[in-house]
Amino acid sequence: MIEYEARQGQPIPLLLPSRRGSILRFAALADLMPFTFLADDLPSA
Repeated sequence: MIEYEARQGQPIPLLLPSRRGSILRFAALADLMPFTFLADDLPSA
């Protein structure tokens, strides 16, 4: 899903239920990934 978010160029908001019953709101899927990068960031083979 993170690749789809990068391809479309817009953040995908996400709502997740927590263990305590509250709702966790993230502005983008990338916020869940501590080390996000794109294929363009990798060295060419």
